[in-house]
Amino acid sequence: MADKLKTAFHGQQSHFEKTMGIKLEWHHLLTRMQTTVLLTIVFLLGIAVLLIVDLIRSKENVRTVD
Repeated sequence: MADKLKTAFHGQQSHFEKTMGIKLEWHHLLTRMQTTVLLTIVFLLGIAVLLIVDLIRSKENVRTVD
């Protein structure tokens, strides 16, 4: 498959990946593993924020019921 990709992109695969948003660019184009780790961390942080907000709201609702 790697040979077919090289033939199809004529050595411009990283440009295609950057343009299409397949890989992220920080100071340089991130590897697939770096992109996966970064997106996983962002996803988990988002979930944590949502859970904390839900916890705070549920505690406020308990206080108003009492």
